[in-house]
Amino acid sequence: MSMELSSDIKTEDDIYCSCLAKALYYVDTSTTVGLYAPWGSRINVLLKKVEKHITVKAERKEEEANKESTNKTRRATGKNLLLLLLYMVFYRPLLTDTQSQRQNARFIFIPFSAWQYAGSDILWAGLITTIFDAINHDFGALPISLYRAILTKCKLTKTKENKEWVTKKLCCLPYWFIALFLLLLSISLGILIAVFGFPTGEIHENAITAVESTGVALIGISSIQILRNVVAIGKNLIISQRGKLEQMMNKTSISSKLGFMHDVKNEVKVITNFIHYMEIFERTKIRVVLQITNLDKCAPHKIGEVLDALNILLSDRDAPFISILAVDPGIIADCVERSQYLAGMADNGYAFLNRTVTLPFSMPQMDDKTKIHFLEKIVQNKDFLIDEDEYDEKEDKNCHTSEVIYNKINGTVSINDEEPQRSLLDNHAEKIQEYKSTDHCETVIRQGCKCLYTTNIHKCIADNVVQMKRITNSVIITLNLILAKKKSAKIEPEKVAAWVVLVNQWPCRLSWILQYIEDEQQKLELTNETREKKDEYKRESLLSIFEKSLDELEVIKSDIERLLELDYDPEIFQTFLSKDFPFTVQEANWYFKFTINLDHSLKRHMELLRGSNNIKYSRTSTKPAPIPLREIINMTAEDVCRKMAKLPYRKEHLEKYQAKIRQHNLHGQALVYTHNSDIKAALEMTLGDWTTFRIHFPAVEALPRISENVTKHARKVHALGYQDSQEKLLKGSSYVSMDNLQDQNRNVHLSNMHVNK
Repeated sequence: MSMELSSDIKTEDDIYCSCLAKALYYVDTSTTVGLYAPWGSRINVLLKKVEKHITVKAERKEEEANKESTNKTRRATGKNLLLLLLYMVFYRPLLTDTQSQRQNARFIFIPFSAWQYAGSDILWAGLITTIFDAINHDFGALPISLYRAILTKCKLTKTKENKEWVTKKLCCLPYWFIALFLLLLSISLGILIAVFGFPTGEIHENAITAVESTGVALIGISSIQILRNVVAIGKNLIISQRGKLEQMMNKTSISSKLGFMHDVKNEVKVITNFIHYMEIFERTKIRVVLQITNLDKCAPHKIGEVLDALNILLSDRDAPFISILAVDPGIIADCVERSQYLAGMADNGYAFLNRTVTLPFSMPQMDDKTKIHFLEKIVQNKDFLIDEDEYDEKEDKNCHTSEVIYNKINGTVSINDEEPQRSLLDNHAEKIQEYKSTDHCETVIRQGCKCLYTTNIHKCIADNVVQMKRITNSVIITLNLILAKKKSAKIEPEKVAAWVVLVNQWPCRLSWILQYIEDEQQKLELTNETREKKDEYKRESLLSIFEKSLDELEVIKSDIERLLELDYDPEIFQTFLSKDFPFTVQEANWYFKFTINLDHSLKRHMELLRGSNNIKYSRTSTKPAPIPLREIINMTAEDVCRKMAKLPYRKEHLEKYQAKIRQHNLHGQALVYTHNSDIKAALEMTLGDWTTFRIHFPAVEALPRISENVTKHARKVHALGYQDSQEKLLKGSSYVSMDNLQDQNRNVHLSNMHVNK
């Protein structure tokens, strides 16, 4: 699907790509540009824009150069190809000041998708062979083969004169003169042989025989050299640089492997010199732009190979290569750090990337104008999904109607024998009604898709073309499901689109909310609450539910850190649910039945974390059960006292404990987040009563203990000195009490002694 913007639309992407194109036009060669953008963020579209801007600027510069100079630019095609071959044989180029100062340039763009070569043993070899193939295709096989045969040792010589070509000489004689002489000699010798015959007598007896013999000898020696060059040219035509590289890769001997990189660098040097040679012939500068994409989809060691190839093989200062590394820098840096290929060289992935990239260019976030245009293009290209369903539906209806008409004419029963026969007028009326229903479905689906870019929903969609396509497909399928199952329901296409966006952009948070709602509604059913209270809960907004559960979510946050990375901006999430689309519990329950773009394993993970799969005490049992953590967090001090009254404490002990709870205001959050030793000291409980209390009021199991903090920070404390030990421990733990400070200092002293040993 083409995602290019029309020429009359000027977005921020166009401005940034135009600036990057200008920089690439004048940048020095042998440069690696890092085009940084998150995965799925229109990398290929941006590269096409940059290529388009560079091409337009190059054409404009070429026109200006042709107007200012009588020596027009040329390409090696047609008559110019024959002229190029003659130049290669008889002339050698000179690098003039005019050539060095040229402003016009021609760009050769070489796309390289690393993902296509990810299965090869040597990924960077695919990079080099791609360059060879592109150069061979652009200039032609014959000029490159001729250059490799007779001009590999030819070097450009700088001169202050304006003469770009000088004749090659042998013994002060120009090559063209020697070739002309040999040609005339061959013609003359042919005439003599035709008139007097081939020499057979003694040389001293016949002057003609002597002349013929001398001519044959000269032509024979020259023919050997010419034949040698012709064979070399034919060999290069048959075995290209790509084939030569593959032959070197197939060698298994250790000595061949040791010289493999050297041979490859020599082949790259040949290509570099050939391009400089062609610059003088074409009267322009030539730049080879290597567009490296999909590198962030490869394995870590493959990424290291490509980056290493850019550093080694394309490091020649005279090489006319400009490499554009279009990647997500976060993924690349992480893979580089985990790559065994670069072990010891790239402990810091970002530092290694900075050493490789000469010009970093980070693309900004997608502006609203560009995002709306992308969404509109995607929706327009999804029309076939709607039309195909409509076509199939109409076709089935036409077949059904045709069969009914056929049966009526023949006097047989209808298709369904249980249905009574109906008149043709009734069938026609039903057909019209079905067509109206189909048109209604199509209209609703189009409205839902259109809402993605005509309302504020687009502001909540990430700058990711892949996500945009997912959302559009999900909206179409969700609306089709609703229309198929709930034909009589009143559908709001905008709300359906908003719900799909909510599910796609914040799957972790929404899964948590849905699981929380499910558990709370089950609790209302188990406690036989009134219908009014149940209806009141259904009217609550999802945002209020989320805010109520934040304390519990904070407790398990460490277990779902990887899942939270799936979510989009949390601030936009709150704005979306508070102002734009304040979904209620009732609406969430209804839309969830038709949700197809939510991974249910996320919700299951939340269920397990909330302890829904634990074996609970039977409701018929008189023994009090442990109180769920989510319930403890929301308790006040009085709620804690009421729960304690159900525990098997002596009356005098219970009154004492309840007084201590009110005195210290030990509400639910304090019981969860405070360390056990502090709570026990505050309540002044006996060992048995404390065990009973902690069984029914469980705390967070992941809370760090003092001994754990001491072990973790012992070496750091030893390095800082004993005087700073108390301060360091207080910073390392949030649950250090003054009563245990002496024990901590003693443990630190013992740990330091262990470190010294």
